[in-house]
Amino acid sequence: MNFNIKRTPQILLSVKILCIVGFFFVFYIILNYFYLDWSTHAEVKNFLKNTNDKILNGTLSTWDYPQYYFSIDGAIVLRRKPIQGFYDSVSFEFASQFSKVETYLFSGSDLKWRLYSKKIAKDNKTLGAILVGYPVNFQASPIAELDNELVTVADAMLSEVKIDVNNNIDASNLITARIRPGIAVMIVDKFNHALVSDGGVPAYIDRSYIASVFKSAGQYQTIIDESTGDPFLVYISGYPTGVIISGYPLKQINSDLAKQFIFSVSTGIIVIVILIILVGFFLQRETTSLLLKAGEVAKKVFYVSHRAGAFGFDQDTGLIYLGDKKMEVPVKTKQYYICKVLFSKPNKNWENDEIMDRLPAHALETEALDTYEPLGGNDLRKKARMIYDAMRLLNEKASKIFGYEVVLIQGKTYRINPNIQPQNA
Repeated sequence: MNFNIKRTPQILLSVKILCIVGFFFVFYIILNYFYLDWSTHAEVKNFLKNTNDKILNGTLSTWDYPQYYFSIDGAIVLRRKPIQGFYDSVSFEFASQFSKVETYLFSGSDLKWRLYSKKIAKDNKTLGAILVGYPVNFQASPIAELDNELVTVADAMLSEVKIDVNNNIDASNLITARIRPGIAVMIVDKFNHALVSDGGVPAYIDRSYIASVFKSAGQYQTIIDESTGDPFLVYISGYPTGVIISGYPLKQINSDLAKQFIFSVSTGIIVIVILIILVGFFLQRETTSLLLKAGEVAKKVFYVSHRAGAFGFDQDTGLIYLGDKKMEVPVKTKQYYICKVLFSKPNKNWENDEIMDRLPAHALETEALDTYEPLGGNDLRKKARMIYDAMRLLNEKASKIFGYEVVLIQGKTYRINPNIQPQNA
């Protein structure tokens, strides 16, 4: 059945205007989101590039995010707040060699350092080392006093380090802010992982890493911290003296962009809903007519036997259809309730007791269409007789209208006639 909506120039113009406005509004929201994403990351990238230049020139005053400066020979000139799993390697052999306070000339920065190592051990097994130090060049206090401070700091750090059951070093309780300003610290495990690095204490990274990082010079990379799962955007700069890396956390940026995306999608949905309402308002007369016609078609939806094609029973109207023919079964009668059961599974052989179990309690107490008196109690034989007589009367009527008996009755079983063929379907 085809439905035609009457279209007027005013309605068509209104619908077109609403659709165009809605399209451009949703397009604007989506475009705005992607522009915000691009501009935010572009700003961070520019910021990181400028930061690397300031580190090289020594003009960077403060920085609260990951920083790396590796010299060409593998010296770690600067490594602050390293990203776990990203160039956080350090030479355990070097970090653990200062069993007493010694002066060390660090080639990466031409500074003289006083360094002291404290090994981290359990059950006589060395698991890592604590390295503390201070640059001699910039100290006003007596050397002896600062040397004693190094030992005190190392002992205090060792007391705050924990060893888990798998012999892994846990330095999460260490608060480096309590350490005297000017003293740099580092904790490294026996696998060359820098667990703590603060203040730029001298250290070395395997030079194979330097070769690897030089290949990525001039690139931006997104790095995931292995311990926290937080993303960082880093920029790698290559210079004749070494390589500089600066990182910026993306967690808050990604969170803000996700909120913006949710807002954009929600706003777009609201706009679409409003447009649908407005279009429905302009087309309400045509829509009402369309729904009425659709409702008429819906009334003809019935339960169809896959073997019999266009043959079935409409529970709402109580009509049995066969092609373009129909037979009325009065609603809420014995015949109606029994047909409802049989047509629910038209290929099944239904026993008397199965039909009775599926019928409403009052179904066999109904007197419509036949002359039997209402039953009292649970007389199964009388109820079985009533089912039989109801189906017999139904078949007599169906034979006159369709030329077929609708229900096959075989002893105490009933089923929808599988031999009925659709007509004009």
